[in-house]
Amino acid sequence: MSFKKVVYLDLETTGIDTKKDEILSIGIIAVNQGKIMYKHNIYCDHNIDIPEESFKIHKLSKKFLKENGFDPKKVLEKVYKIIEGADLVVAYNAVFDLDFLHNSFLKILKKPLVLKNVLCPLTIYRDHYKYPHKLVNACQKLDISLENAHNSLDDIMATKDVLFKLSKLLDINKYVNHLGYLEKYPVSKKYSWDININYFPQRFNGDQYILKGEY
Repeated sequence: MSFKKVVYLDLETTGIDTKKDEILSIGIIAVNQGKIMYKHNIYCDHNIDIPEESFKIHKLSKKFLKENGFDPKKVLEKVYKIIEGADLVVAYNAVFDLDFLHNSFLKILKKPLVLKNVLCPLTIYRDHYKYPHKLVNACQKLDISLENAHNSLDDIMATKDVLFKLSKLLDINKYVNHLGYLEKYPVSKKYSWDININYFPQRFNGDQYILKGEY
């Protein structure tokens, strides 16, 4: 790809409601002309109890976040500045992460998430491989190491590797600003960040690559 500044993102949250739940960690890697300029996993301390079901997934406790986290507003301000100048933002399951980030920006910073270009490795993987399609499944299929799933920074490193492997197998450029969604869960354009996004339906069985007309 010919993008100069690329930012990779991954979030861990208290739940899946993008308007009510909170971001607990943001893994972020900023790459400029192939060189890593910033690489960090930032924790947010909201001083709230963590739902048991969420804790089982990411193991982020209230105590851990109190000891290692920072003020959510300061974290989001930093992330906003990093993303602001990015030519491309990459996230596995981009719709979820970017919607969550958008709503957090609105709630805490009072401004929306605005992006130039988006790429979702999940969309690419789901288009060519059969279900299941989680990041851990993609890593297993493509022979990529992922020892600490749901650690934001480890997930990002794995996402970068997945994208690299996929780029060796097919043309990933056509997926820039094209996000797939499962047919039974339709997506409606409603966020500022997705103004340039073209959505297309995908199924579980991984045969969407034959639907060339969607591109």
